[in-house]
Amino acid sequence: MMRPRPAARALRAPLLRADEWVVIDLGSRVCRAGLGGEAAPQALFDACALVQRPAAADALWDLDWQRADARPARERHAILVRHLARIVRTVYQEHLLCEGQAHPVLVAHSPLGLEALRHAWCEVLLRTMHAPSVSFVDTHVLCTLAAGRTSALVVDIGHLEACAMPVYDGRPMTSLVATTPRAGRRLAQGLEVLLRAHAPRRDGAAEYSDAVVAIQTQLLLVGAPCAAPGAGAAWPVDPDAFARAYAALPTSTGDAHYRGIQVPGWLRERAAELLLEPGDEDEQSVSECIAQCVRSLPRDLRREMQASVLLAGGTAMLPGLAARLEADVAQALGVAPDAVRVLGGRTSFVPSQVLAWTGASLAAHFEAGSVAPVTREAWCGQVSTAARAPPPSHAGG
Repeated sequence: MMRPRPAARALRAPLLRADEWVVIDLGSRVCRAGLGGEAAPQALFDACALVQRPAAADALWDLDWQRADARPARERHAILVRHLARIVRTVYQEHLLCEGQAHPVLVAHSPLGLEALRHAWCEVLLRTMHAPSVSFVDTHVLCTLAAGRTSALVVDIGHLEACAMPVYDGRPMTSLVATTPRAGRRLAQGLEVLLRAHAPRRDGAAEYSDAVVAIQTQLLLVGAPCAAPGAGAAWPVDPDAFARAYAALPTSTGDAHYRGIQVPGWLRERAAELLLEPGDEDEQSVSECIAQCVRSLPRDLRREMQASVLLAGGTAMLPGLAARLEADVAQALGVAPDAVRVLGGRTSFVPSQVLAWTGASLAAHFEAGSVAPVTREAWCGQVSTAARAPPPSHAGG
Protein backbone atom coordinates (compact mmCIF):
# COMPACT_ATOMS: atom_id res chain seq x y z
CA MET A 1 0.00 0.00 0.00
CA MET A 2 1.38 3.42 -0.98
CA ARG A 3 1.76 5.95 1.79
CA PRO A 4 -0.21 9.16 1.28
CA ARG A 5 1.86 12.07 0.11
CA PRO A 6 2.29 15.10 2.41
CA ALA A 7 0.18 17.12 0.00
CA ALA A 8 -2.73 14.71 0.50
CA ARG A 9 -2.48 15.14 4.27
CA ALA A 10 -2.41 18.92 3.90
CA LEU A 11 -5.57 18.80 1.79
CA ARG A 12 -7.33 16.52 4.28
CA ALA A 13 -6.50 18.50 7.43
CA PRO A 14 -8.76 21.55 6.74
CA LEU A 15 -11.73 19.25 6.09
CA LEU A 16 -11.78 17.99 9.70
CA ARG A 17 -13.18 19.97 12.59
CA ALA A 18 -11.02 20.33 15.65
CA ASP A 19 -13.57 18.37 17.70
CA GLU A 20 -13.96 15.53 15.17
CA TRP A 21 -13.88 12.15 16.93
CA VAL A 22 -11.64 9.28 15.92
CA VAL A 23 -13.46 5.95 16.43
CA ILE A 24 -11.52 2.69 16.88
CA ASP A 25 -12.84 -0.83 17.32
CA LEU A 26 -9.90 -3.19 17.76
CA GLY A 27 -10.57 -6.86 18.39
CA SER A 28 -7.96 -9.49 19.09
CA ARG A 29 -7.26 -9.67 15.36
CA VAL A 30 -9.15 -7.15 13.19
CA CYS A 31 -9.00 -3.35 13.46
CA ARG A 32 -11.82 -1.06 12.35
CA ALA A 33 -11.32 2.69 12.49
CA GLY A 34 -12.82 5.88 11.11
CA LEU A 35 -14.34 9.20 12.06
CA GLY A 36 -17.44 9.83 14.12
CA GLY A 37 -20.60 10.23 12.06
CA GLU A 38 -19.38 8.17 9.11
CA ALA A 39 -21.45 5.24 7.85
CA ALA A 40 -18.54 2.81 7.43
CA PRO A 41 -14.98 2.57 8.76
CA GLN A 42 -12.21 3.97 6.58
CA ALA A 43 -9.76 1.37 7.89
CA LEU A 44 -10.50 -2.35 8.17
CA PHE A 45 -7.44 -4.59 8.26
CA ASP A 46 -5.80 -7.60 9.89
CA ALA A 47 -3.87 -6.11 12.81
CA CYS A 48 -1.89 -9.32 13.42
CA ALA A 49 -0.46 -9.20 9.92
CA LEU A 50 0.40 -5.52 10.35
CA VAL A 51 2.46 -6.03 13.51
CA GLN A 52 3.98 -9.21 12.02
CA ARG A 53 3.04 -11.56 14.80
CA PRO A 54 4.63 -15.02 14.53
CA ALA A 55 2.72 -17.59 12.52
CA ALA A 56 1.71 -19.52 15.65
CA ALA A 57 0.07 -16.42 17.17
CA ASP A 58 -3.15 -15.50 15.40
CA ALA A 59 -4.27 -12.83 17.91
CA LEU A 60 -2.82 -9.70 19.47
CA TRP A 61 -3.61 -11.05 22.93
CA ASP A 62 -5.15 -14.17 24.39
CA LEU A 63 -7.85 -14.94 26.93
CA ASP A 64 -5.16 -15.82 29.49
CA TRP A 65 -2.83 -12.97 28.47
CA GLN A 66 -2.20 -11.91 32.08
CA ARG A 67 -1.41 -15.42 33.28
CA ALA A 68 2.20 -15.84 34.34
CA ASP A 69 4.49 -17.34 31.71
CA ALA A 70 8.16 -17.30 30.79
CA ARG A 71 8.08 -13.55 30.08
CA PRO A 72 7.60 -11.05 32.92
CA ALA A 73 4.42 -8.95 32.98
CA ARG A 74 6.35 -5.75 32.23
CA GLU A 75 7.74 -7.25 29.03
CA ARG A 76 4.31 -8.49 27.89
CA HIS A 77 2.87 -5.04 28.53
CA ALA A 78 5.68 -3.38 26.54
CA ILE A 79 5.03 -5.69 23.59
CA LEU A 80 1.31 -4.90 23.67
CA VAL A 81 1.99 -1.15 23.79
CA ARG A 82 4.39 -1.44 20.86
CA HIS A 83 1.80 -3.30 18.78
CA LEU A 84 -0.96 -0.84 19.62
CA ALA A 85 1.30 2.08 18.73
CA ARG A 86 2.03 0.56 15.32
CA ILE A 87 -1.68 0.01 14.67
CA VAL A 88 -2.70 3.49 15.80
CA ARG A 89 -0.01 5.20 13.70
CA THR A 90 -1.18 3.24 10.67
CA VAL A 91 -4.76 4.37 11.30
CA TYR A 92 -3.81 8.03 11.67
CA GLN A 93 -1.14 8.32 8.99
CA GLU A 94 -2.33 5.99 6.24
CA HIS A 95 -6.12 5.96 6.56
CA LEU A 96 -7.49 9.00 8.41
CA LEU A 97 -4.70 11.42 7.43
CA CYS A 98 -5.08 13.47 10.60
CA GLU A 99 -3.02 14.56 13.59
CA GLY A 100 -3.44 12.71 16.88
CA GLN A 101 -3.39 15.74 19.19
CA ALA A 102 -6.32 17.39 17.43
CA HIS A 103 -9.07 14.84 17.95
CA PRO A 104 -10.63 12.99 20.92
CA VAL A 105 -10.85 9.22 20.58
CA LEU A 106 -13.67 6.78 21.27
CA VAL A 107 -12.65 3.14 21.75
CA ALA A 108 -15.18 0.31 21.58
CA HIS A 109 -14.27 -1.83 24.58
CA SER A 110 -15.45 -5.36 25.38
CA PRO A 111 -17.35 -5.77 28.68
CA LEU A 112 -14.78 -8.43 29.63
CA GLY A 113 -11.85 -6.52 28.16
CA LEU A 114 -8.51 -6.72 29.93
CA GLU A 115 -7.72 -3.86 32.26
CA ALA A 116 -4.15 -4.09 30.97
CA LEU A 117 -5.48 -3.43 27.46
CA ARG A 118 -7.32 -0.31 28.60
CA HIS A 119 -4.14 0.90 30.30
CA ALA A 120 -2.15 0.27 27.11
CA TRP A 121 -4.73 2.20 25.06
CA CYS A 122 -4.34 5.23 27.34
CA GLU A 123 -0.56 5.02 27.19
CA VAL A 124 -0.54 4.94 23.38
CA LEU A 125 -3.31 7.43 22.65
CA LEU A 126 -2.69 9.96 25.42
CA ARG A 127 1.08 9.85 25.87
CA THR A 128 2.34 8.80 22.43
CA MET A 129 -0.27 10.30 20.08
CA HIS A 130 -1.14 13.21 22.46
CA ALA A 131 -4.90 12.80 21.94
CA PRO A 132 -6.88 15.28 24.10
CA SER A 133 -9.03 12.50 25.59
CA VAL A 134 -10.10 8.89 25.18
CA SER A 135 -13.47 7.37 26.07
CA PHE A 136 -14.24 3.67 26.46
CA VAL A 137 -17.78 2.51 25.63
CA ASP A 138 -19.13 -1.02 25.95
CA THR A 139 -19.29 -2.82 22.60
CA HIS A 140 -22.63 -4.48 23.42
CA VAL A 141 -24.26 -1.12 24.14
CA LEU A 142 -22.85 0.24 20.89
CA CYS A 143 -24.34 -2.70 18.97
CA THR A 144 -27.82 -1.89 20.24
CA LEU A 145 -27.31 1.75 19.27
CA ALA A 146 -26.33 0.77 15.73
CA ALA A 147 -29.38 -1.50 15.48
CA GLY A 148 -31.71 1.30 16.59
CA ARG A 149 -32.67 -0.44 19.82
CA THR A 150 -32.44 0.34 23.51
CA SER A 151 -32.78 -3.28 24.66
CA ALA A 152 -31.46 -6.51 23.19
CA LEU A 153 -29.58 -9.66 24.07
CA VAL A 154 -26.31 -8.99 22.23
CA VAL A 155 -24.19 -11.98 21.18
CA ASP A 156 -20.73 -10.95 20.00
CA ILE A 157 -19.09 -13.91 18.22
CA GLY A 158 -15.56 -12.75 17.71
CA HIS A 159 -12.23 -14.45 17.16
CA LEU A 160 -11.29 -15.55 20.69
CA GLU A 161 -14.70 -16.01 22.31
CA ALA A 162 -18.44 -15.60 21.98
CA CYS A 163 -19.88 -13.26 24.60
CA ALA A 164 -23.62 -12.99 25.25
CA MET A 165 -24.91 -10.16 27.44
CA PRO A 166 -28.31 -8.45 27.80
CA VAL A 167 -28.60 -4.70 27.38
CA TYR A 168 -31.76 -3.19 28.88
CA ASP A 169 -32.77 0.42 28.39
CA GLY A 170 -29.29 1.25 27.18
CA ARG A 171 -27.57 -0.25 30.25
CA PRO A 172 -25.38 -3.38 30.09
CA MET A 173 -26.34 -6.16 32.51
CA THR A 174 -22.77 -7.28 33.10
CA SER A 175 -23.66 -9.68 35.93
CA LEU A 176 -25.55 -11.90 33.45
CA VAL A 177 -22.78 -12.27 30.86
CA ALA A 178 -22.10 -15.75 29.42
CA THR A 179 -19.04 -16.64 27.36
CA THR A 180 -17.54 -19.58 25.51
CA PRO A 181 -14.22 -20.04 23.69
CA ARG A 182 -16.07 -21.73 20.82
CA ALA A 183 -15.81 -18.83 18.40
CA GLY A 184 -13.85 -17.82 15.30
CA ARG A 185 -10.48 -19.24 16.33
CA ARG A 186 -11.99 -22.59 17.33
CA LEU A 187 -13.83 -22.80 14.02
CA ALA A 188 -10.69 -21.95 12.01
CA GLN A 189 -8.50 -24.45 13.87
CA GLY A 190 -11.05 -27.24 13.59
CA LEU A 191 -11.75 -26.44 9.94
CA GLU A 192 -8.06 -26.77 9.08
CA VAL A 193 -7.94 -30.23 10.67
CA LEU A 194 -11.05 -31.29 8.75
CA LEU A 195 -9.72 -29.92 5.47
CA ARG A 196 -6.45 -31.81 5.81
CA ALA A 197 -8.35 -35.05 6.37
CA HIS A 198 -11.29 -34.73 3.95
CA ALA A 199 -10.57 -32.02 1.34
CA PRO A 200 -8.44 -33.33 -1.56
CA ARG A 201 -5.70 -30.99 -2.73
CA ARG A 202 -4.22 -30.90 -6.23
CA ASP A 203 -0.53 -30.47 -6.93
CA GLY A 204 0.41 -26.83 -6.74
CA ALA A 205 -2.72 -25.92 -4.79
CA ALA A 206 -2.74 -23.48 -1.89
CA GLU A 207 -1.62 -24.66 1.53
CA TYR A 208 -4.44 -25.53 3.92
CA SER A 209 -3.17 -23.06 6.52
CA ASP A 210 -3.19 -20.25 3.94
CA ALA A 211 -6.67 -21.04 2.62
CA VAL A 212 -8.58 -21.77 5.83
CA VAL A 213 -9.64 -18.15 6.50
CA ALA A 214 -10.93 -17.64 2.95
CA ILE A 215 -12.79 -20.98 3.01
CA GLN A 216 -14.31 -20.12 6.37
CA THR A 217 -15.58 -16.72 5.25
CA GLN A 218 -16.57 -17.56 1.65
CA LEU A 219 -17.66 -21.20 1.46
CA LEU A 220 -19.12 -22.23 4.81
CA LEU A 221 -22.79 -22.12 5.74
CA VAL A 222 -24.82 -23.38 8.67
CA GLY A 223 -27.10 -26.37 8.17
CA ALA A 224 -30.41 -27.15 9.85
CA PRO A 225 -30.46 -29.05 13.17
CA CYS A 226 -29.90 -32.77 12.81
CA ALA A 227 -30.01 -35.84 15.02
CA ALA A 228 -26.46 -36.94 14.26
CA PRO A 229 -24.32 -38.02 17.23
CA GLY A 230 -22.17 -35.18 18.53
CA ALA A 231 -18.61 -35.08 17.22
CA GLY A 232 -17.77 -31.38 17.14
CA ALA A 233 -17.90 -30.50 20.83
CA ALA A 234 -14.90 -32.64 21.76
CA TRP A 235 -11.59 -30.81 21.45
CA PRO A 236 -9.28 -31.33 19.69
CA VAL A 237 -11.62 -32.40 16.93
CA ASP A 238 -11.40 -35.98 15.62
CA PRO A 239 -11.79 -35.64 11.82
CA ASP A 240 -12.73 -39.28 11.33
CA ALA A 241 -15.42 -39.19 14.02
CA PHE A 242 -16.72 -35.93 12.58
CA ALA A 243 -16.98 -37.47 9.12
CA ARG A 244 -18.78 -40.55 10.47
CA ALA A 245 -21.31 -38.28 12.17
CA TYR A 246 -22.05 -35.90 9.30
CA ALA A 247 -20.74 -37.09 5.94
CA ALA A 248 -23.63 -39.52 5.38
CA LEU A 249 -26.37 -37.01 6.17
CA PRO A 250 -28.42 -35.78 3.19
CA THR A 251 -27.36 -32.34 1.98
CA SER A 252 -28.21 -30.00 -0.86
CA THR A 253 -24.88 -28.19 -0.57
CA GLY A 254 -22.54 -28.95 -3.44
CA ASP A 255 -18.79 -29.30 -3.40
CA ALA A 256 -16.74 -26.14 -3.89
CA HIS A 257 -13.20 -25.42 -5.00
CA TYR A 258 -10.78 -22.87 -3.66
CA ARG A 259 -7.33 -22.53 -5.23
CA GLY A 260 -7.01 -26.23 -5.93
CA ILE A 261 -8.67 -27.47 -2.73
CA GLN A 262 -11.93 -29.38 -3.14
CA VAL A 263 -14.21 -28.78 -0.14
CA PRO A 264 -16.99 -31.42 0.16
CA GLY A 265 -20.54 -30.17 0.45
CA TRP A 266 -21.18 -31.92 3.75
CA LEU A 267 -18.10 -30.24 5.23
CA ARG A 268 -19.21 -26.81 4.04
CA GLU A 269 -22.58 -27.33 5.70
CA ARG A 270 -21.52 -29.02 8.94
CA ALA A 271 -18.19 -27.42 9.93
CA ALA A 272 -20.11 -24.86 12.00
CA GLU A 273 -21.24 -27.71 14.28
CA LEU A 274 -17.93 -27.00 16.04
CA LEU A 275 -19.69 -23.94 17.46
CA LEU A 276 -23.21 -25.28 17.86
CA GLU A 277 -23.05 -28.79 19.30
CA PRO A 278 -23.93 -28.93 23.02
CA GLY A 279 -20.88 -28.89 25.27
CA ASP A 280 -20.02 -28.82 28.95
CA GLU A 281 -20.12 -25.91 31.38
CA ASP A 282 -16.60 -24.78 30.46
CA GLU A 283 -17.15 -24.81 26.69
CA GLN A 284 -20.81 -24.29 26.01
CA SER A 285 -22.16 -23.91 22.53
CA VAL A 286 -23.20 -20.46 21.32
CA SER A 287 -26.85 -21.54 21.64
CA GLU A 288 -26.32 -22.64 25.24
CA CYS A 289 -24.75 -19.27 26.08
CA ILE A 290 -27.83 -17.49 24.78
CA ALA A 291 -30.17 -19.83 26.66
CA GLN A 292 -28.16 -19.33 29.86
CA CYS A 293 -28.51 -15.55 29.54
CA VAL A 294 -32.26 -15.79 29.02
CA ARG A 295 -32.74 -18.09 32.02
CA SER A 296 -30.76 -15.75 34.29
CA LEU A 297 -32.92 -12.75 33.39
CA PRO A 298 -35.85 -11.63 35.56
CA ARG A 299 -39.01 -13.36 34.38
CA ASP A 300 -40.66 -10.18 33.14
CA LEU A 301 -37.73 -9.54 30.74
CA ARG A 302 -37.22 -12.99 29.27
CA ARG A 303 -39.86 -12.80 26.55
CA GLU A 304 -38.60 -9.43 25.33
CA MET A 305 -34.95 -10.47 25.30
CA GLN A 306 -35.40 -13.84 23.60
CA ALA A 307 -37.27 -12.04 20.84
CA SER A 308 -34.41 -9.53 20.40
CA VAL A 309 -31.20 -11.54 20.08
CA LEU A 310 -28.71 -9.36 18.21
CA LEU A 311 -25.68 -10.98 16.53
CA ALA A 312 -22.37 -9.11 16.25
CA GLY A 313 -18.83 -10.01 15.24
CA GLY A 314 -17.23 -11.42 12.12
CA THR A 315 -18.04 -15.07 12.81
CA ALA A 316 -21.72 -14.16 13.07
CA MET A 317 -21.69 -13.50 9.30
CA LEU A 318 -22.00 -17.23 8.50
CA PRO A 319 -25.07 -17.74 6.25
CA GLY A 320 -27.86 -19.59 8.04
CA LEU A 321 -26.50 -18.99 11.54
CA ALA A 322 -29.41 -16.80 12.67
CA ALA A 323 -32.04 -19.38 11.65
CA ARG A 324 -30.08 -22.20 13.30
CA LEU A 325 -29.71 -20.27 16.56
CA GLU A 326 -33.43 -19.55 16.60
CA ALA A 327 -34.22 -23.27 16.39
CA ASP A 328 -31.56 -24.34 18.91
CA VAL A 329 -32.34 -21.67 21.50
CA ALA A 330 -36.09 -22.31 21.27
CA GLN A 331 -35.50 -26.01 21.86
CA ALA A 332 -33.14 -25.32 24.79
CA LEU A 333 -35.67 -22.99 26.43
CA GLY A 334 -38.67 -25.18 25.67
CA VAL A 335 -40.60 -22.41 23.92
CA ALA A 336 -42.31 -22.13 20.56
CA PRO A 337 -39.94 -21.61 17.58
CA ASP A 338 -41.43 -18.21 16.78
CA ALA A 339 -40.80 -17.00 20.35
CA VAL A 340 -37.08 -16.61 19.61
CA ARG A 341 -35.93 -14.06 17.05
CA VAL A 342 -32.30 -13.61 16.08
CA LEU A 343 -31.25 -10.42 14.30
CA GLY A 344 -28.05 -9.66 12.46
CA GLY A 345 -25.71 -11.75 10.38
CA ARG A 346 -26.04 -11.08 6.67
CA THR A 347 -29.71 -10.11 6.99
CA SER A 348 -29.10 -6.87 8.88
CA PHE A 349 -28.81 -3.43 7.34
CA VAL A 350 -25.52 -3.01 9.25
CA PRO A 351 -23.22 -6.05 8.84
CA SER A 352 -22.45 -7.83 12.09
CA GLN A 353 -18.71 -7.37 11.71
CA VAL A 354 -18.97 -3.56 11.85
CA LEU A 355 -22.01 -3.29 14.14
CA ALA A 356 -20.00 -2.15 17.19
CA TRP A 357 -17.99 0.33 15.13
CA THR A 358 -21.14 1.81 13.60
CA GLY A 359 -22.62 2.29 17.06
CA ALA A 360 -19.39 3.96 18.18
CA SER A 361 -19.55 6.26 15.16
CA LEU A 362 -23.08 7.32 16.12
CA ALA A 363 -22.08 7.77 19.75
CA ALA A 364 -19.14 9.94 18.77
CA HIS A 365 -21.24 12.01 16.37
CA PHE A 366 -23.70 12.82 19.16
CA GLU A 367 -20.85 13.13 21.68
CA ALA A 368 -22.16 10.28 23.80
CA GLY A 369 -18.59 9.11 24.27
CA SER A 370 -17.77 12.15 26.42
CA VAL A 371 -19.70 10.80 29.42
CA ALA A 372 -16.53 9.73 31.27
CA PRO A 373 -13.47 10.62 29.18
CA VAL A 374 -9.90 10.11 30.32
CA THR A 375 -8.09 13.35 29.52
CA ARG A 376 -4.42 13.64 28.59
CA GLU A 377 -3.68 15.97 31.52
CA ALA A 378 -5.30 13.67 34.07
CA TRP A 379 -3.58 10.57 32.71
CA CYS A 380 -0.10 12.06 32.50
CA GLY A 381 -0.50 13.55 35.97
CA GLN A 382 -1.59 10.20 37.37
CA VAL A 383 1.35 8.39 35.75
CA SER A 384 3.82 11.01 37.01
CA THR A 385 2.47 10.76 40.55
CA ALA A 386 2.75 6.97 40.49
CA ALA A 387 6.33 7.19 39.20
CA ARG A 388 7.36 9.59 41.99
CA ALA A 389 5.72 7.56 44.77
CA PRO A 390 8.26 5.71 46.98
CA PRO A 391 8.13 1.91 46.94
CA PRO A 392 6.11 0.33 49.76
CA SER A 393 8.13 -0.62 52.82
CA HIS A 394 8.07 -4.24 53.93
CA ALA A 395 10.25 -3.78 57.04
CA GLY A 396 8.81 -5.24 60.21
CA GLY A 397 7.65 -2.84 62.91
